Amino acid sequence: MSKKAAGAAYEEVLLEDLRDPAEAAAYLDAALEDAAPRYFC
Repeated sequence: MSKKAAGAAYEEVLLEDLRDPAEAAAYLDAALEDAAPRYFC
């Protein structure tokens, strides 16, 4: 599997997981801990 194909597969799974509100909240909490605040403005 190419990197591009693997990335597309990951994105599909991620988008499916984020349909669950609890998963989406956990994802955003983790992103807020790791990312620079400017990404959320």
